[in-house]
Amino acid sequence: MRIRLVALVLVVILAAFMVSAFSDRIVLHALARSYKIDLDYAHLSRERGGMRFQDFSVFDTVRSIGLSSREAVIGLHPVALVLSPKNVKIPFTLRDVSFVRGSRARKGSLSSIEQLVLVPFESRWTYRTIQGEIVIAQGAIILNKIFADSDSIRINLKGTISPNDLIDVEADLSFSQTALADVPSELTFILEDKSPEWKSISFSLRGNLQKPAIQLRSKSFGLRIGTE
Repeated sequence: MRIRLVALVLVVILAAFMVSAFSDRIVLHALARSYKIDLDYAHLSRERGGMRFQDFSVFDTVRSIGLSSREAVIGLHPVALVLSPKNVKIPFTLRDVSFVRGSRARKGSLSSIEQLVLVPFESRWTYRTIQGEIVIAQGAIILNKIFADSDSIRINLKGTISPNDLIDVEADLSFSQTALADVPSELTFILEDKSPEWKSISFSLRGNLQKPAIQLRSKSFGLRIGTE
């Protein structure tokens, strides 16, 4: 009887260990499917306060945009997102990052301000790091001080995406001379000289997430444009 009891306890402990080891993966993929996001990674390990991924990629199949990174450190266990989905802070750091865009990606040369502000999200750029914090609060997504750094482009973002897909985001983009190589002169007039090597543009995105209006804040003037 005692041997059977000991064996039963060992089985329960082993089962609990296996559930703990695989629960993060199960919850992650379930959440990704529920948000219509393709998720992939080569390796996942738990760390104190979060998770570390190797060869990490996500792709939003609805909006046709995603990213891939050599390494991703996310300060949240997915089970916590399930237990408290209405108020969650998710700090993150991504390394060696490239954006992935679907059929909506720009084709051909630049011809509009809308296309100019999308240049940093083209797949040809690799960012050393993208880091910041995302807060999920009552269904809204809050972007807290998200910064992307590369030799060619730098991005600063902050703002809110509401549950009904309304966006209110402020952005600062900085371009190196290399990044501006294919930008026509009629568009460069809106860029400010940040340094001899960098030019920048500041703007806000407001309205529907699929087609927000762009409000330029560069050179102390305002210009409101609807995206394509």
